[in-house]
Amino acid sequence: MYKYGNPGDVPGIAQQGSLRGLLNQETAASHLLASPHFPHSERWVSAERLGSYRAAGGDEVELNVWNAGASAGLFQIVGHLEVILRNVIHRRLSATSPKGEWWLDQTLRLDARAQADVAKALSRATRHGQSTAGRLVAELSFGFWRHLLANTYSSTVWPRIHHEPILRTDIARALDDIDHLASALAPGSIGTVIDVARVMALAGRRP
Repeated sequence: MYKYGNPGDVPGIAQQGSLRGLLNQETAASHLLASPHFPHSERWVSAERLGSYRAAGGDEVELNVWNAGASAGLFQIVGHLEVILRNVIHRRLSATSPKGEWWLDQTLRLDARAQADVAKALSRATRHGQSTAGRLVAELSFGFWRHLLANTYSSTVWPRIHHEPILRTDIARALDDIDHLASALAPGSIGTVIDVARVMALAGRRP
């Protein structure tokens, strides 16, 4: 049993205005793409991409629209998780670095790539005034934070912080995995910033 239940098993979710509007848009899109005005799907989606939908079974147009909606929902959740992750790393490193400026801490031994990323972020952060730690954190890309968690920094960064189509993806399990990681970083964050019910309802509408 998944923490968030089974896809589509969300009582009353269909009555929510925002979700109903989203689902109505999906339905309209499906009808439009399947209409006589679009007799050949290959005109708007490559044959190679359609192949993955055909192989999954069901209507290729409906599966394409469903995949777009479900993917967008998961990306929104991952976006929130990224914000949580980067801010937790920033706080942990700041607490163990001189003046809280971990990006200048030589003991972290940031490599040339990381230092270049920091330099670019600082430049962008000071473009409209004095730079602050918050601006720097916001300007650093997700790739930078992922790089900080690579094995390269297993003896420097890690000890300080302790730590394609998705047709065949088990969305409920993915949500559970994201919740587990987010809860470890910031307990209770998933329930306050993420509409899990919306994503589960979309998952349940898979054609």
